[in-house]
Amino acid sequence: MTMTARERRGLYAVLVVAAIAFLAKAWLAWRTLGQDDTYIWWPKFMKAVQANGAVGVYGLDMVGQPYNHPPLTGWWLSALGVISPLAGSHLGFFIRIGSIVADFFCGWVIFAVLRRRRPLWQAVAAGMLVAASPVLYVISAYHGNHDSDIMFLAILSAFLLVDRKMPIAAGVALAAAVSLKLPVATVVPVVFAAALALGWPMLRRFTLGFGVVMAVLWLPPLVTQGKPFVHNVLLYSGNSFPRQWGPVEFARFLHFPGRLIDLYVSPGRLLLLAACALVGAYVAWRRPDLAVAAIGLSMAAFLLFSPGYAPQYMVWPVAAIFALGFWPATAYNLVAGAFLIALYTAWSGGLPWDHTYTVALTKPQALEAGAVWLVLAWVVVQGGRTLYRETGGIQVGRRDTWRGLPGRPGDARPAVGSAPDEPEPAHTATDNDPVKAAAPAQ
Repeated sequence: MTMTARERRGLYAVLVVAAIAFLAKAWLAWRTLGQDDTYIWWPKFMKAVQANGAVGVYGLDMVGQPYNHPPLTGWWLSALGVISPLAGSHLGFFIRIGSIVADFFCGWVIFAVLRRRRPLWQAVAAGMLVAASPVLYVISAYHGNHDSDIMFLAILSAFLLVDRKMPIAAGVALAAAVSLKLPVATVVPVVFAAALALGWPMLRRFTLGFGVVMAVLWLPPLVTQGKPFVHNVLLYSGNSFPRQWGPVEFARFLHFPGRLIDLYVSPGRLLLLAACALVGAYVAWRRPDLAVAAIGLSMAAFLLFSPGYAPQYMVWPVAAIFALGFWPATAYNLVAGAFLIALYTAWSGGLPWDHTYTVALTKPQALEAGAVWLVLAWVVVQGGRTLYRETGGIQVGRRDTWRGLPGRPGDARPAVGSAPDEPEPAHTATDNDPVKAAAPAQ
């Protein structure tokens, strides 16, 4: 893939920052026990998987919390079970290292996506900010959960599909994301819609990669542990953490009837997931080259209106929203990161961090979470306006949809924002390198 000298220097800068962030996260993961997910629940689940297998674990009646994770998590825990005799007291490090590695590559992928669609300085700055995001530092290096991994895999799937024309690998990446944690199911229709818009050959190969992985991982528990698997995984309603977030918190403050709040929580959360998925899918269908931005809008909206809350959920929009707009995404990363650092410091009883147990937010902390929510609302509103504007004049299925998009040979329409008779830029499309789409000013 051809890059200019300036783009190569930008990539090197992103990789340097990502490497420094990787070392800082690895140091924190090595020196601390982490949040209770890391030193209580993951080791407990790992022992259950070791004793009963990655499929048989779904039939257990575990005290305190059901095993509620999709199938790939069980195989990941099986691998940790092999490592654990060697890990000794550093099991928590190996639990978190996967997310730390995902963060390193996520910064690179965001740079690779944006360098074709935004000014180069924004692509470089976004890659750096993702790699060094304080939200990812807290959740990946200390908390220890799969939210960082699933969002990286979702973004990687869209990148492989649209920019690299590797639909089978893209399908595998998306299936792996869904098989680690279910909230990422919100973006499954988004990437499928992009594959459909790119043409039936791309859709068939993408579906093949996705379907094979899903069949291998999901059929065994569905067939042998159907009832507990459906109840504890597919119908899981969220953890026991108090719902101190967004619409539910506002409704309680305004003394809405509890019955209405319960309806919003269930079945409302399923309708919410469907609505956010459909909005993103529509954008990706109209403009497959905006698939990562569509993922950012879907996940940001899902978090914005979510009836549930846990600190790790703040990871969901961190990276993909840079494809929506640089400044709102930067503000969210900084404000949410500052909130999480203050929250985990309070939960840890001050600095330095070592081990943390999750408790309900105090009233001041709930107000601080409300400030994060307002910034996220800005991200969604501004991002929605941008995508509405960028998808307004495009007709799917026409050969003049846009020039240079993979899978659309012969397209003659100039990139959005360029004049019809504009000369061809020096950075031209190749099979693996679509023409950089000009974007409206931020």
